[in-house]
Amino acid sequence: MPQAQGQRKSVLLIFIFTITILIPARKAGGRSAEEVKACAGHWLEFTCKYPKAEAKYRHVRLDGPNLPQSVESGVRDRWDGKGRISLFHDTQNGALRVRIKELGEGDSGEYVCTFDTGARGRPPSSKVKVGLDDGDCQADFTQRAYVGTPSRIACDYPREVRNATKFLCRDDGVACADISTSSNGTASSSTFSIGEKVTPEHAGVYWCGLATAGGRRAVRKVSLTVEIIRRFKRTAIAGRAFGYWCAYPAGSPADKFICKGPDTWRCPDVAGRFVMRDDETARNISVSLTRVAADDAGTFWCGARSAHPLRASDAFYHKLELTVVPPTSSSLDSPIPPTSSSLDSPSAGALLVTVAAVVVVVLLLLLAIVVAAVRKRHPRGSRQTEDDNVTEEPCYAEIQERQEETGSGSTTVYARADFPAAASDSCSSFHPAVL
Repeated sequence: MPQAQGQRKSVLLIFIFTITILIPARKAGGRSAEEVKACAGHWLEFTCKYPKAEAKYRHVRLDGPNLPQSVESGVRDRWDGKGRISLFHDTQNGALRVRIKELGEGDSGEYVCTFDTGARGRPPSSKVKVGLDDGDCQADFTQRAYVGTPSRIACDYPREVRNATKFLCRDDGVACADISTSSNGTASSSTFSIGEKVTPEHAGVYWCGLATAGGRRAVRKVSLTVEIIRRFKRTAIAGRAFGYWCAYPAGSPADKFICKGPDTWRCPDVAGRFVMRDDETARNISVSLTRVAADDAGTFWCGARSAHPLRASDAFYHKLELTVVPPTSSSLDSPIPPTSSSLDSPSAGALLVTVAAVVVVVLLLLLAIVVAAVRKRHPRGSRQTEDDNVTEEPCYAEIQERQEETGSGSTTVYARADFPAAASDSCSSFHPAVL
């Protein structure tokens, strides 16, 4: 019995000795490591709290698995960039914020934040463990915005994310400044406004992210480009026909559309009475409407659907602001002028050039024949003694453009060359031609 009691005392003494040794060692080595998750190729921001909240630390240092040497900073209350690593010594909140960009497999592991007061002895530290997890990560996205119009960025999140704050920030190369945040943890999608009137200065790299107690992480990169969209205004008469042309550049996606709405984010496709035709040869979209109604007034947009909707947004090419006016007695008696300028349609512009070229060729041929006839009638070597008394009625071509009203109220423009009945014999071989 005494021997058993002695063994128990020995075990108790060993246990007390072990606890006495381990507790100081743990205090000297720092706090236990907290774990945060991040997306490969994106960035992560985690926070190391002060070991002692009331202490004042002069320098901070970061050591990690993929760092060739320690990253140190003596800068306070602002970001200090060190390549892929940025440190923010936040003295107001008693913490060190660490941002790591372009995360790779080698960045997984334990990071140690060390706080130096300048006093002798081993400085205190805290640890954070970083792991890569692609569960919340999304592919990079390219989005178009247009000068003078509203723009928004939509961020999609997994439904499992409930206790995280969703945010959108803009990358400035060192840090990512918040644009907007959303605390709705149950929604799988959040839309953040960039501005009601976008300017070229809004172009840049934006990040959709999640913020938790362990830190902030980026889940999607959005590259925003700002383009100039062509805008014009037209007026249509109620009850009459209306046509709208929209040119698009070469290489545009095959799925074209025309929609109506205040901006590109709230723009359902036109349907019903609207008829759309895509002329791939002339590279233009046309929309026709048989009878214009008062509620057809508004803003129309034409564009093409993205061939890769998960990686790029739709493209918009033109913006039309349509005004509808009531018919008048003069408008009912006269033909309707073209709704779109001929310059709005590449095919119409090509037609005008063709007509003009044909007219010039006809006039040159006519002039050449007249000159040849005169030379034949008055050969060289003979003199005309009654030149001052001879009058010849010259040949001429009159180019006319007129509008004829058809049953549908559309407009036809054509050119015609007419010749007078009293023309000289040199013109007798020509007849009117419609171009």
